[in-house]
Amino acid sequence: MNSNFTIGDVLIRRKGGVISRHYALYAGIDRMTGQELVAENQTGYGVRVITLVKFLNDGKLTKIERNNLPLFRQERVISRINQLIGKRYHLSDYNCEHFVNHVLHGKIESSQVAMVGLGAVAAVTLALVLKG
Repeated sequence: MNSNFTIGDVLIRRKGGVISRHYALYAGIDRMTGQELVAENQTGYGVRVITLVKFLNDGKLTKIERNNLPLFRQERVISRINQLIGKRYHLSDYNCEHFVNHVLHGKIESSQVAMVGLGAVAAVTLALVLKG
Protein backbone atom coordinates (compact mmCIF):
# COMPACT_ATOMS: atom_id res chain seq x y z
CA MET A 1 0.00 0.00 0.00
CA ASN A 2 1.30 3.43 -0.87
CA SER A 3 -0.97 6.01 0.73
CA ASN A 4 0.84 9.25 -0.13
CA PHE A 5 0.54 10.40 3.49
CA THR A 6 3.42 12.31 5.05
CA ILE A 7 4.73 12.03 8.59
CA GLY A 8 2.52 14.04 10.90
CA ASP A 9 -0.69 13.73 8.90
CA VAL A 10 -3.65 13.13 11.21
CA LEU A 11 -5.78 10.11 10.37
CA ILE A 12 -9.28 10.04 11.85
CA ARG A 13 -11.68 7.10 11.81
CA ARG A 14 -14.88 6.14 13.59
CA LYS A 15 -14.34 4.54 16.97
CA GLY A 16 -17.86 3.55 17.96
CA GLY A 17 -20.69 5.61 19.25
CA VAL A 18 -22.28 8.47 17.37
CA ILE A 19 -19.66 11.19 17.77
CA SER A 20 -16.59 9.26 18.94
CA ARG A 21 -13.59 9.40 16.61
CA HIS A 22 -10.18 7.77 16.80
CA TYR A 23 -7.16 9.96 16.03
CA ALA A 24 -3.74 8.72 14.95
CA LEU A 25 -0.62 10.06 13.27
CA TYR A 26 0.98 8.79 10.12
CA ALA A 27 4.51 7.79 11.15
CA GLY A 28 6.21 6.90 7.87
CA ILE A 29 7.49 3.67 6.38
CA ASP A 30 9.34 0.94 8.27
CA ARG A 31 12.71 0.60 6.53
CA MET A 32 12.95 -3.12 7.36
CA THR A 33 9.50 -4.26 6.22
CA GLY A 34 8.41 -1.47 3.87
CA GLN A 35 5.09 -1.26 5.72
CA GLU A 36 3.48 2.08 6.45
CA LEU A 37 3.20 2.94 10.14
CA VAL A 38 0.69 4.77 12.31
CA ALA A 39 1.15 5.98 15.89
CA GLU A 40 -1.91 5.88 18.11
CA ASN A 41 -3.00 5.93 21.73
CA GLN A 42 -5.39 3.03 22.11
CA THR A 43 -7.49 1.77 25.00
CA GLY A 44 -5.81 -1.25 26.58
CA TYR A 45 -2.46 -0.59 24.84
CA GLY A 46 -1.49 3.03 25.36
CA VAL A 47 0.72 4.80 22.85
CA ARG A 48 1.99 2.38 20.24
CA VAL A 49 3.02 2.11 16.60
CA ILE A 50 1.08 -0.24 14.33
CA THR A 51 0.83 -0.79 10.60
CA LEU A 52 -1.46 1.38 8.55
CA VAL A 53 -3.17 -1.80 7.35
CA LYS A 54 -4.04 -2.79 10.94
CA PHE A 55 -5.27 0.71 11.70
CA LEU A 56 -7.54 0.67 8.65
CA ASN A 57 -8.80 -2.85 9.43
CA ASP A 58 -10.35 -1.42 12.61
CA GLY A 59 -12.42 1.20 10.79
CA LYS A 60 -12.75 3.35 7.70
CA LEU A 61 -11.05 6.73 7.55
CA THR A 62 -13.52 9.58 7.93
CA LYS A 63 -11.05 12.46 7.71
CA ILE A 64 -7.41 13.17 6.89
CA GLU A 65 -5.73 16.34 8.10
CA ARG A 66 -2.68 16.82 5.91
CA ASN A 67 -0.05 18.87 7.68
CA ASN A 68 2.69 18.98 5.00
CA LEU A 69 5.33 19.35 7.69
CA PRO A 70 8.88 20.26 6.69
CA LEU A 71 11.49 17.55 7.26
CA PHE A 72 12.76 18.96 10.59
CA ARG A 73 9.18 18.94 11.98
CA GLN A 74 8.64 15.39 10.72
CA GLU A 75 11.78 14.35 12.60
CA ARG A 76 10.43 16.06 15.74
CA VAL A 77 7.13 14.18 15.35
CA ILE A 78 8.96 10.84 15.18
CA SER A 79 11.09 11.78 18.19
CA ARG A 80 8.02 12.72 20.26
CA ILE A 81 6.22 9.52 19.26
CA ASN A 82 9.24 7.46 20.37
CA GLN A 83 9.36 9.30 23.70
CA LEU A 84 5.67 8.61 24.33
CA ILE A 85 5.52 4.91 23.37
CA GLY A 86 3.98 3.03 26.28
CA LYS A 87 2.28 6.05 27.85
CA ARG A 88 -1.05 4.87 29.22
CA TYR A 89 -4.39 5.72 27.67
CA HIS A 90 -6.88 7.60 29.82
CA LEU A 91 -10.26 8.59 28.42
CA SER A 92 -10.44 12.07 29.93
CA ASP A 93 -6.76 12.85 30.63
CA TYR A 94 -4.77 11.33 27.76
CA ASN A 95 -6.81 9.83 24.94
CA CYS A 96 -5.99 9.45 21.25
CA GLU A 97 -6.76 13.10 20.45
CA HIS A 98 -4.68 14.31 23.43
CA PHE A 99 -1.79 12.23 22.07
CA VAL A 100 -2.02 13.68 18.54
CA ASN A 101 -2.18 17.27 19.83
CA HIS A 102 0.67 16.60 22.27
CA VAL A 103 2.93 15.31 19.50
CA LEU A 104 2.04 17.97 16.92
CA HIS A 105 1.54 21.06 19.07
CA GLY A 106 2.97 20.29 22.51
CA LYS A 107 -0.53 20.77 24.01
CA ILE A 108 -2.48 18.03 25.75
CA GLU A 109 -5.98 18.89 24.52
CA SER A 110 -9.05 17.03 23.29
CA SER A 111 -12.06 18.66 21.69
CA GLN A 112 -14.02 15.45 22.28
CA VAL A 113 -13.46 15.68 26.04
CA ALA A 114 -14.32 19.39 25.98
CA MET A 115 -17.59 18.62 24.11
CA VAL A 116 -18.56 15.98 26.69
CA GLY A 117 -17.82 18.48 29.47
CA LEU A 118 -19.95 21.15 27.80
CA GLY A 119 -22.75 18.65 27.30
CA ALA A 120 -22.69 17.71 30.97
CA VAL A 121 -22.80 21.37 32.04
CA ALA A 122 -25.71 22.02 29.67
CA ALA A 123 -27.63 19.01 31.01
CA VAL A 124 -27.18 20.12 34.64
CA THR A 125 -28.18 23.69 33.77
CA LEU A 126 -31.29 22.50 31.94
CA ALA A 127 -32.26 20.24 34.84
CA LEU A 128 -31.89 23.15 37.27
CA VAL A 129 -33.97 25.45 35.06
CA LEU A 130 -36.72 22.87 34.63
CA LYS A 131 -36.73 22.10 38.34
CA GLY A 132 -37.54 25.75 38.90
